[in-house]
Amino acid sequence: MKVKNLRLLPWLSIAVLLIPLIVLCFFNHPSADDYAGAGVCRDGLFFQRYRDLYFQWQGRYFSQALGMYGSFIEIKYDIYWLHPIVLFTLTLCGTYFLLSQILRYFFKASLSITSKLLIAFLLFFLNFFVQLSMAESVYWFSSTSVYYFAYTFLLFWSGLFISYCYSNGKRKQDLFILTILTFFICGSNELIAIALIMFCIVTCFFFYRFKKSLRPAITILLIAMVATALEVFSPGSMMRSAVIGKKDLVKIIFSFCYWGGQVYISILKEPLWWASAACAALVGARYGEKVHALVKRNILLHFFLIFFSIICISPILYGSNGSIPLRMLNNVVSMQLLLLLAECFLLGTLIKSSEITALLQPDKFKPVYLYVLSAILLLSSTFTFNLYDNLVQGFFYHKMMSRNEQLKTTKDRSYEEKVARSYQAFVKAEIKNYPVLNKEVFIQKAKELPSFLFFFNDYETRQTEDLFLNKYYR
Repeated sequence: MKVKNLRLLPWLSIAVLLIPLIVLCFFNHPSADDYAGAGVCRDGLFFQRYRDLYFQWQGRYFSQALGMYGSFIEIKYDIYWLHPIVLFTLTLCGTYFLLSQILRYFFKASLSITSKLLIAFLLFFLNFFVQLSMAESVYWFSSTSVYYFAYTFLLFWSGLFISYCYSNGKRKQDLFILTILTFFICGSNELIAIALIMFCIVTCFFFYRFKKSLRPAITILLIAMVATALEVFSPGSMMRSAVIGKKDLVKIIFSFCYWGGQVYISILKEPLWWASAACAALVGARYGEKVHALVKRNILLHFFLIFFSIICISPILYGSNGSIPLRMLNNVVSMQLLLLLAECFLLGTLIKSSEITALLQPDKFKPVYLYVLSAILLLSSTFTFNLYDNLVQGFFYHKMMSRNEQLKTTKDRSYEEKVARSYQAFVKAEIKNYPVLNKEVFIQKAKELPSFLFFFNDYETRQTEDLFLNKYYR
C-alpha cells in the first residue's frame, strides 16, 4: 500500500467513530431535570427560581442559569440534538487551540494544520474513551450544563492563560476573555473551580522560582478566587453543607479510595492511552534539553500531575460526606488524562539515550507508522463496540420517546391507551416492523437501555410523569 493511502487510515477510523456519535445526537431526548428547568422558564419564574436556588440550594450561578434556559429552548423548539453537537465541537476546537498554544509557546515549534488536527482528534476520542458516563458527560443537558461545558471552557482558558502569562500580562484582550471564562467555569461547579485555582497556584510557584513577573498569574488567581467564593460561600451552598450534617470518616475514606481508583482505571485501561503516553515520553526525550531542570526534576510538580485527581476530589468527598456523582468524576478524569500525558512528557525529558533521540530525528523518523498505529488503536477500545450497540438501542429509544412526546404535546384523548410505558415491551413490539433487525441477536441488544443516552423513563407510570414531565407538559 502506498504511503499516501496509509495516511488516510486514521481519518477513516475517525469517521467510523465520529459519524455514529453525531447520529446519536439526533436520537437524544430530554429527561428528568430537563423538564423541571424548562417548566420554570415557560411559566416566567426564572428569576424567582434562580434566586431561590442561589440562596437556598447551591451557588452555581452560571450553570443553573444555563441549565434552566438551555433546556427550555431545546425542548420548546425540539432541538435537543443541539447541545451534544456543540459540546463535541467545543471539545475538538478547545483541544486544537490548547495544542497550538503549547506548540507555539513551550516548544517554539510548528506543525501543519492537518497534523495538529489529527492529534486533536486523537485526544478528542481518548477523552471520551475514558469517560465514566457518556450519557451524563455529553448527552443529558441537565448534567452537561453543570459539568462538561465547564471542562470545554477550561480548554480555551488554559490556552489563553498560556499566552497571557507569556506576554507578561500585556495582552488585555486575553485578560478580558479569561475573566469571562473564569466566572463561567467557577460558576459551574465547585470541583472545577478548585482545579482552576490549583493551576493558578502552581503557575505562581514556578514563576516565582524562575524569577518571572508574578503579576499575570496572580491577577487570574485573584479573579478565580472571587469567582469561586461567589459559588462556594453562597447562602445556598452553606445551607446545603449544613444539611449534610456529621461526617462519616469511614465512608469518606472508602469513597476516596474507590473513586480515586476508578479515575486511574478508566484511563489506564485504554490501549490508546498507553500509545499516547509513549509518544509523550518520546517527545519529552526529543525536547529534554529545552526543559529547565527545575521543572523536570521538581518532585512536587510530578506529585501534582500524578495525584491531581486525588487532591481535587478530597475536599469534595469530605464536604459531601463521601458522595460524588459520576458526572462530576467525568471532569476529573478528563483533566487527569491531560496531566498524566504532561507527566509522561516530563519523564521523557529525563531519558538520556542517544539511540532514542537519534531515532526521533526528522531524517530517520517515519511518521507513517504512527498513522497506522493510531488508526488501529482508535478502533481497539470497547467504546467503539458500545457505540455501535447504542446506535441500535438509540434508534428504538428515539422511536419510543418521539411517539410519547407527540402524544403528550397534542394532548391525544386516547393518551393512556397509546403511551408506551415499558421500553422493553415497546422494543419487542416495534422491532417486528424491521425484518432485518428482527433477529434474536439484535432483539437482545435492542432491549438493553442505550448507555450513551441518559434514560429516566418519565412515562413509566403516572407518578413518574408527575415527578418531572408534567412540570413542563401541563
